[in-house]
Amino acid sequence: MRILFLFLCLTTVILALENHADEEVISAEKHIPVHKPRGYKKRQLEDGDELLLSQVVWRHGDRAPTGTYPTDPHKEDAWPNGWGELTQLGMRQQYALGRLLFKRYVNATKPLLKNSYNSKEVYIRSTDVNRTLVSALSNLAGMFENGNRGADYPDSKRWPTNWTPIPIHTLAEKDDPEGNVFAPCPRAEELTKEIYTGAGFQKFVAENQKFLDFVSEKTGKKVIMPEVYMVNDVHYIEKLYNMSQPDWITDDVEIKLRNLSQVSTRFLFGIGDPYVPELIRLRGGTLTD
Repeated sequence: MRILFLFLCLTTVILALENHADEEVISAEKHIPVHKPRGYKKRQLEDGDELLLSQVVWRHGDRAPTGTYPTDPHKEDAWPNGWGELTQLGMRQQYALGRLLFKRYVNATKPLLKNSYNSKEVYIRSTDVNRTLVSALSNLAGMFENGNRGADYPDSKRWPTNWTPIPIHTLAEKDDPEGNVFAPCPRAEELTKEIYTGAGFQKFVAENQKFLDFVSEKTGKKVIMPEVYMVNDVHYIEKLYNMSQPDWITDDVEIKLRNLSQVSTRFLFGIGDPYVPELIRLRGGTLTD
């Protein structure tokens, strides 16, 4: 039986560890919960099945924080490429993922792709954000490093070793509902407002207002519940890079920030309480169309 269509969603959340070889995909050091879609049932492969198409979706590699709060001593100059940009470790992670994709789809018993890049076989799509574009470039450098000199890239001493230029397609963020979950959508914005003014979210805020006031005092910025993610993100990334942390970031505060960030994000995307299927479809459904 031939598989006419296979949708493979490969979401990578990979953290950087210096002692890993370039061909190893760097695993997350902490458990990351996987939320299985409701009603989803995995199809079991049968003898004689043949893979004809694979759609692989992955996130960007390790990045700098997208910003910070007033009292944070680590400003933008602490990050060589600036706020929100892919780090060198993020580039390594994506290169390693590219090598994994090479092994799975090119250097396989029944390869799906040719050994070198073929424009009729591969289409690469990225959001219009620096870190995702650079992630795509880094990934493809690993996936298609076996190109032929003089055919896939110039036979020139000054040309980067084994680098085959591969086109990456994108759209402006405002015109990209597939890649940008916050692309303009009046109905989605209406539903989000209903969630934030609803009893469930307001109860969640009230139960944690004292902690929000504490965080606001320490950061020098009034922090409302949807912004807890930013504070958690800054602290989490800085800690990965062994940057000093303020005394008020105790173990208990760290856990509280992470938990509130996760719950707040579920409300934002309609997967909390209330569960809002329409919002889920509007924000993420276009990717699976």
